[in-house]
Amino acid sequence: TAQMVRLALEADASLFHVSTAYVCGAAAGFVPEEVRSEAPPFQNAYERSKWDAEHHVWSARAQGLRAAILRPSIVIGAAPDGRTVQFQGFYLLGWALSRICRRLARAGLTRPWLLEGITLPTDLTGPVNLVTVDYIGAAITHLALAKNSTGAVYHLTHPQPLSVAQVYGVLAEHYGFVVTPDAAGGAAPVSDRSTFTRSFQRVWDTLRPYFTTTPRFDTTHTRSALEPSGIAPPAVTPRLLHRMLDFADAQGFGRL
Repeated sequence: TAQMVRLALEADASLFHVSTAYVCGAAAGFVPEEVRSEAPPFQNAYERSKWDAEHHVWSARAQGLRAAILRPSIVIGAAPDGRTVQFQGFYLLGWALSRICRRLARAGLTRPWLLEGITLPTDLTGPVNLVTVDYIGAAITHLALAKNSTGAVYHLTHPQPLSVAQVYGVLAEHYGFVVTPDAAGGAAPVSDRSTFTRSFQRVWDTLRPYFTTTPRFDTTHTRSALEPSGIAPPAVTPRLLHRMLDFADAQGFGRL
């Protein structure tokens, strides 16, 4: 980030810095499109590094840097066909389940498979903010080419995200699982779990922060800049998520 800031200043060029909507950390409620001076409670090192990078870019405006900060949420494949070049975020849950499916099928077991002992969030109505990569690409391109788009923060997030329950429902249906949460709400020791449950739980624990926090992202700047050009995020529906997983399965990502 420091090198990009230096190059932009030397070239007298505008810098459009791609960050993440989750620089808000564990904060709940309304998240404004602004760079705040006070750090939130971060959930991992990734969020902290993104927050530090934003502040490096934003402070360089005092040296004459023209800059904008773009904050996408969780990016998935292209809406028309699910195409993507990487399987991160949401896909990691599918990756873990796909691998488990292959092992169970090789063992001669048939669907539906019972996946017991998984610790789910207590609030399954919370949002999972997913946006398609084609929207992100169109939004970034438009903002970078538009006049007077620097000097602002843009949340490239979805105004109507799916709930945790809906995302979990898609994964369970797609891979043929019945998920049974721990009745007491607490996780059993890893040593007491099946190999299948352990592998999924480890991935789930990594992604848990993005299924348990409930930020509401302000999109005032984004809508003002993009709506006149008709650029808006496609609806993210259960059917669309199945399309994403179909593409990933076709690439053999569960074998990786």
